[in-house]
Amino acid sequence: MQRITILFILIFLILGNSSLAQSFLPIFNDTLFFERPDTAFWQLTINDYDDDAGKGIVMFVRNAIIDSSGMSVLPVIGIVYEKLPSDSEDVIYYSLKCRYQSSFAREIDSVLSWQDGFVTYRNAVGYLASYTSKGVKHKILLVHMIHGDIGIQIICDSTESVYEKVEKDMRRFLKSVTMQ
Repeated sequence: MQRITILFILIFLILGNSSLAQSFLPIFNDTLFFERPDTAFWQLTINDYDDDAGKGIVMFVRNAIIDSSGMSVLPVIGIVYEKLPSDSEDVIYYSLKCRYQSSFAREIDSVLSWQDGFVTYRNAVGYLASYTSKGVKHKILLVHMIHGDIGIQIICDSTESVYEKVEKDMRRFLKSVTMQ
């Protein structure tokens, strides 16, 4: 009887809590593992690979949050991955190149890494950054990582007005990401 109870508890813990489900994404010949954002609030809206561009994208969008000004805000957690020309590219160089090509992440508030617990994957660099779009200030958590010849960008974006409400989800997601 005690074994059955323990078995049911284990099944519930493994299958019953989809908000903490371990997910994976096959990327070329490797796999990206992550803790999926809470499905009660975050929906997978894009999971696509563009052969012509050589890039894939996965995007989770949170249910709308109404901020203090009445604006409906949709925070985003996105993963962009691509095959790199060689496995010799440095993560700092890759990060600079990605930031130069993007329209956001121009105002870096702090640089973060595995050494301060921001991420667990070691060949990664992260940033707390901000930008303004259409007069609205955004805060982003941005990670660039390299695994062999695969480059990965993770972008967690929210308006400043609701950032505190989603920061924990975003940081939990970033800490859970690893490659194998």
